[in-house]
Amino acid sequence: MGKLFNKDEYIRAYLTRNELIRRFFRGRPHQLLEIDMTTAETIENIAEFLGLPESLSKVPMPHANKT
Repeated sequence: MGKLFNKDEYIRAYLTRNELIRRFFRGRPHQLLEIDMTTAETIENIAEFLGLPESLSKVPMPHANKT
């Protein structure tokens, strides 16, 4: 099977791209926000990263189709 429909190739490309992004922002953590959307309960990290008012930090993380 060629690369076009190869699941392992897509996973490899995804992981490689993530690593390249992390390297690009190495030493500048204030410019990159990584969030595990499956575990975040509030938008606290997003609000802090964007400098939003603290009152927004407890807003629930929107999860559509969370089961």
